[in-house]
Amino acid sequence: MAATGSPPTLREWNDIRGIPNSDVTTTTKVAVEPYASGAQTTTATATVEAADGFETGGQVRFSVGPWSELAHLAATVTLPEGLPAGTGTVKAEYLGFDHLKASEGTASFEVPSGPNAVKVKAKAAPASVVRRDTFTLNVTVGPARGQKQHATSRQLHPKTAADQHE
Repeated sequence: MAATGSPPTLREWNDIRGIPNSDVTTTTKVAVEPYASGAQTTTATATVEAADGFETGGQVRFSVGPWSELAHLAATVTLPEGLPAGTGTVKAEYLGFDHLKASEGTASFEVPSGPNAVKVKAKAAPASVVRRDTFTLNVTVGPARGQKQHATSRQLHPKTAADQHE
């Protein structure tokens, strides 16, 4: 009668023979999908590979700043809304499992500034107004879908006679 199952792995064979097995190192790779146009969030995916080439299992902890979330392999999470615009980094920590050692990886991603971003450019006309008097530019930015608000007020003063001779 022929055997119908798979042959045992080296680890299984060593277990049968009572020979200790060493833990297996792992490598964690992280990928982040680019934000779609107008999207408030995106996804990150972690893949974990065992050095011996066999299957992996367990959990991955994703984190960006103070936010974190656990996911089971194959691990994909949705990053939180409201991340600051600019370059961000997501970290994925494989927590290890049974004989598989823990590992981690990171990936950088770009958070777009969003539809409510405001740029202000001011120009005094005529320029003589700036030389003679002080003027104030006040900018108030309202709520932008949970984004931080900033109000800026800058007062520009005319040059004194001493400054003009430098």
